[in-house]
Amino acid sequence: MTRRFPTGRWFVPVGLRYDYGRREVTTSGMDDPQELFGPSYPVPTAGLSTAQAREEFRQPRELQTHTLAVRTGLGRRLSGRLTLEGGLQGGYLMGGSGPTYAVLDSAGVVSVTVAEERFSRSNYGGGGTQFDMSAGGGGNRSVLNPVLNRLSLSTWLRADYRLSGNLHLTLGTTRHLTPVYREGSPAMERQRLELGLRWGR
Repeated sequence: MTRRFPTGRWFVPVGLRYDYGRREVTTSGMDDPQELFGPSYPVPTAGLSTAQAREEFRQPRELQTHTLAVRTGLGRRLSGRLTLEGGLQGGYLMGGSGPTYAVLDSAGVVSVTVAEERFSRSNYGGGGTQFDMSAGGGGNRSVLNPVLNRLSLSTWLRADYRLSGNLHLTLGTTRHLTPVYREGSPAMERQRLELGLRWGR
């Protein structure tokens, strides 16, 4: 839902939107997976399969998110049919699912696993600015990326072409400025393309 003020050639768009996102998660191509752990996650070398850890870490995974976002900026009507607008977007992460990279220590044997975790306000509680994905984990589990940012900032750019009446064809791009994971090395696709139809003036 977006409103534009005023109705002249230049305008300020103000919108509230629900965003369902699917983004690829990858780790760095380091030769030594222990470098991923950092000083906060000391890992014994005995029993750690470096080849297995590399393979687990390098497999691309998927992060699914449900976000409520507010966006605003500046726009211009280039013609009776074509409109261009862009600006900033603030998002609130309501829930989703994604990978966690963990170290398991059982009887002195260390292994590396990647598991998919669901996160939501009810599971991980609180109204703060982060999700803790390590909630409920066992004492022998060291999760490398347990915390996600609940609040995010993005830039966006969109072009609307009016097909007929109030029906518009929309093409846009969004670049995420805030990292999803607060810790660890997982990298995220920052650029997203949008293509769809919009109904309104």
